[in-house]
Amino acid sequence: MSRIFNAEVGQWFGDLHRSNGVTTIFGTGVEAIDGEQGSFTLRLTNGQNLEADTVLVGIGAVPNDAWLGSSGLLVDNGLVLDEYCRTVDAPHIYGVGDVARWRHQKHGEDIRIEHWTNAVEQAACVAYNITHPENPRAYTPVEYVWSDQHDWKIQVVGRVGGKAEHVTIGHPEVHGRFAALYTVDGVNLSGAAIVNWPKALLACRRGMGPGITVQELREKLEPMLDPQPLTAS
Repeated sequence: MSRIFNAEVGQWFGDLHRSNGVTTIFGTGVEAIDGEQGSFTLRLTNGQNLEADTVLVGIGAVPNDAWLGSSGLLVDNGLVLDEYCRTVDAPHIYGVGDVARWRHQKHGEDIRIEHWTNAVEQAACVAYNITHPENPRAYTPVEYVWSDQHDWKIQVVGRVGGKAEHVTIGHPEVHGRFAALYTVDGVNLSGAAIVNWPKALLACRRGMGPGITVQELREKLEPMLDPQPLTAS
């Protein structure tokens, strides 16, 4: 988790699961899964064996783009598009959704996003560009994902973790909510991880469009952060 959120925030997420009876094992792979339905043994790379009734394996995903192989269009980890979601080979052909890999102007790289909100927003941009070919709009969405884990509503916008620096506002044990603000250049907000704090999410999403500094956002959020004990007194 520290790879995605940085060490401090990753520790908080790990603590959440451990406090709810989940045993976490990080930095360890699975060598083999033996057994049959209802009775499995997992052999880990650290020499440990785990017994399980059910095994859920997360293996990621690859774009289903094989059917485009004979189209003559450039396919490389998805259908390759320009910043307006037009194929680089034929500007009258557009791409949308998980299979679309387009040039994100703000990130300066080709990306794919596997999320239904992106498919909806990208389709709206493509519809506009088809009907306004003389004045197309570059598609520069702010990434967004969410997850409900135990009693936490986790929402992530933009890009977090990696080499980005971060500051945290709030603490899960003191306030029952927090926001981790990330910056790649040391000044401007590049992403945020937010837990149980809808107003912070709204402020981050609004700020990332026109651009906002981490310090500006911090000054907005800190006055909103009154202590909220997790248990009734």
